[in-house]
Amino acid sequence: FLPEPRSGGKVSSFFPGTVSHDFREKEELFNRYIEQRREQNERNWQVRLGWAVDPVVGKETVFQIHVTDKDGKAISKADVSGQFMRPADSKQDQAFVMQEGRPGYYQKALTLTSPGQWELILNIKQGEALHEIRARTEIAK
Repeated sequence: FLPEPRSGGKVSSFFPGTVSHDFREKEELFNRYIEQRREQNERNWQVRLGWAVDPVVGKETVFQIHVTDKDGKAISKADVSGQFMRPADSKQDQAFVMQEGRPGYYQKALTLTSPGQWELILNIKQGEALHEIRARTEIAK
């Protein structure tokens, strides 16, 4: 299968017999993720999110969310962080931390740098509870 060496020497190839054992770590991470999603579904937090006004490239715009539990009570004093990601250029990705104004209302002024579609991953953590949201937004020119 290998071409003859031009130098006249020998070429050899072999499989050293080593196999990566990180599949156990990956399985554990996957199982933790499945458990976190199950707990999130049981908690049934409601998250409304959006921009204060339509976002435009290069213009600071407030991104805001409102978080309540399944009974409509505000989720207050949570750590809220996220990342807007540009599918076409990861160098433009923008991580952020949101501040709580009124109970259950969080916001952050952001300036996104390119028009088009952006992906969002938002994490809301209160105590041991973690709620993850994935969404998309469109930024105008």
